[in-house]
Order: sequence, then C-alpha cells, then structure tokens
Amino acid sequence: MITQDIIETYNSMKTNRDASALFLTLDSANQNLILLDKADINTSYQDIIAQAQLPKDDIRFLVINFVYETDENPPRKTERLLLIQWIPITAPMRRKFAVVNSTNDLKLAFIGIQKDFKISDFSELDYEYIRRDCLKA
Repeated sequence: MITQDIIETYNSMKTNRDASALFLTLDSANQNLILLDKADINTSYQDIIAQAQLPKDDIRFLVINFVYETDENPPRKTERLLLIQWIPITAPMRRKFAVVNSTNDLKLAFIGIQKDFKISDFSELDYEYIRRDCLKA
C-alpha cells in the first residue's frame, strides 16, 4: 500500500522539481511502502546511488529523475523518470516476492514513470548502462 503522503511527495518531485530521487522500502510485514529519504534536486546520479545506501541483503525502490544527454549531434539534454527496483540475490525470498505487488502499486500510483529497471548487482547501476538503456526507448 502507498500512502497519500508518498504519492504527494512523488507528484511534487515530478511537477515542482524539488527532489531528484525518492528512496523507498517495504515495512517488515511486506505490506506498506515507506519513504526513507529523498535526494536534493541538484544531486547527481552517482551521488543519488551513494545516498541510497543500497543494502546487500534487502530490497529498495528508487524513483529517479534521470538526467542524461542523447547521442544526437549536438547532444540534447533529456530527463526520464525511472523506477529502479533493487533486488539483490541475497534478499529474503518473501521480500523478493513482495516486490512484484509493490511495483504494480507504484506504477499505478506514480503516474509518469517512463522506464523501470530490476537490478540485483551494483554493476548494473552504472550511469552509462542506464543511459544506453534509456536511449533505446
């Protein structure tokens, strides 16, 4: 379940550009999403990933306003709202299963998410890896 406060925080991030990322997790019962923190609007992608402090044995959801340049000549600055599901292999199985329902709820509540990633390894969080995938869409 996603509270109205979290939805309003997301909508403010999307429309008012007052944050560059939201960090969420599930409560201990795997029922409700909890907003852990948000990143300042001027925070770079690399700093967002560092600020997220992704655990090696638990899940997280990151909603990021991803800023990148296209491969066009000249390059064009572009932004996309991304949902990154951090699901490490060592996370408890019940938490992994709960991600599926929570992701569906997030996508319904957070209108405007343009791309979503299921990531289990830190190497997949590389800026260029994410940028190249965004260029495909």
